Amino acid sequence: MAYEGGGSILPLKMLDKCIGQKVWLILRDDREFCGVLKGHDEYFNMVLQEVKEYELVENQRILTTRHSILLNGANILMIVPGSEPDYDS
Repeated sequence: MAYEGGGSILPLKMLDKCIGQKVWLILRDDREFCGVLKGHDEYFNMVLQEVKEYELVENQRILTTRHSILLNGANILMIVPGSEPDYDS
């Protein structure tokens, strides 16, 4: 559980608060996605818009942009609300 202000908050409730905001998702397969969270379900499947996909290929980070994407929650390792990687700088 995540803690906020001395109380606890469930992971799905935390994701609910992130709808309409930027999230950074780190996947199991050397890919990362950053975009605006438009929705999710109880299995952590997510719809993102204004998406940047970062993929590590032969020690080089490849950037691909997409208008929208549906991610399978089973592939997500970590979710960072309100953040994005600084690979662009």
